[in-house]
Amino acid sequence: MKKSHYTDGERIKEVMKWAGFDKVSAFRKTLGYDRGEKISRIIRGLNGISKSVANDIVKRYPQINIKWLLGEEEDMLQTEKDKCPDCEKKDRFIESLERQIGRLEKELAKYEGRAGEEPKRKVV
Repeated sequence: MKKSHYTDGERIKEVMKWAGFDKVSAFRKTLGYDRGEKISRIIRGLNGISKSVANDIVKRYPQINIKWLLGEEEDMLQTEKDKCPDCEKKDRFIESLERQIGRLEKELAKYEGRAGEEPKRKVV
């Protein structure tokens, strides 16, 4: 992935814009900050985005890509892959289990004398 070309302050402004805020005071309240100094200092370039601030933002706005906030990636919003890196692997595993269940149900139907019938299966 390409690194973000935004400064830390620009990334905070982009998140605020995306979340519908034009004032630091309103945005910082959604993060649970009593004062806006932490966010204002990042916007003014005096501080960077710490992991703590990035975690606070992502906790409140889970669609935001924490790696983008920290300047490590180009995409502000998470993709499905970012949200669940193991999901594709898990989906393949589930599909293989479903195929195995289907084979076992057919085998069971043979032993129960119903060999041509479609097994009755509960859908969960």
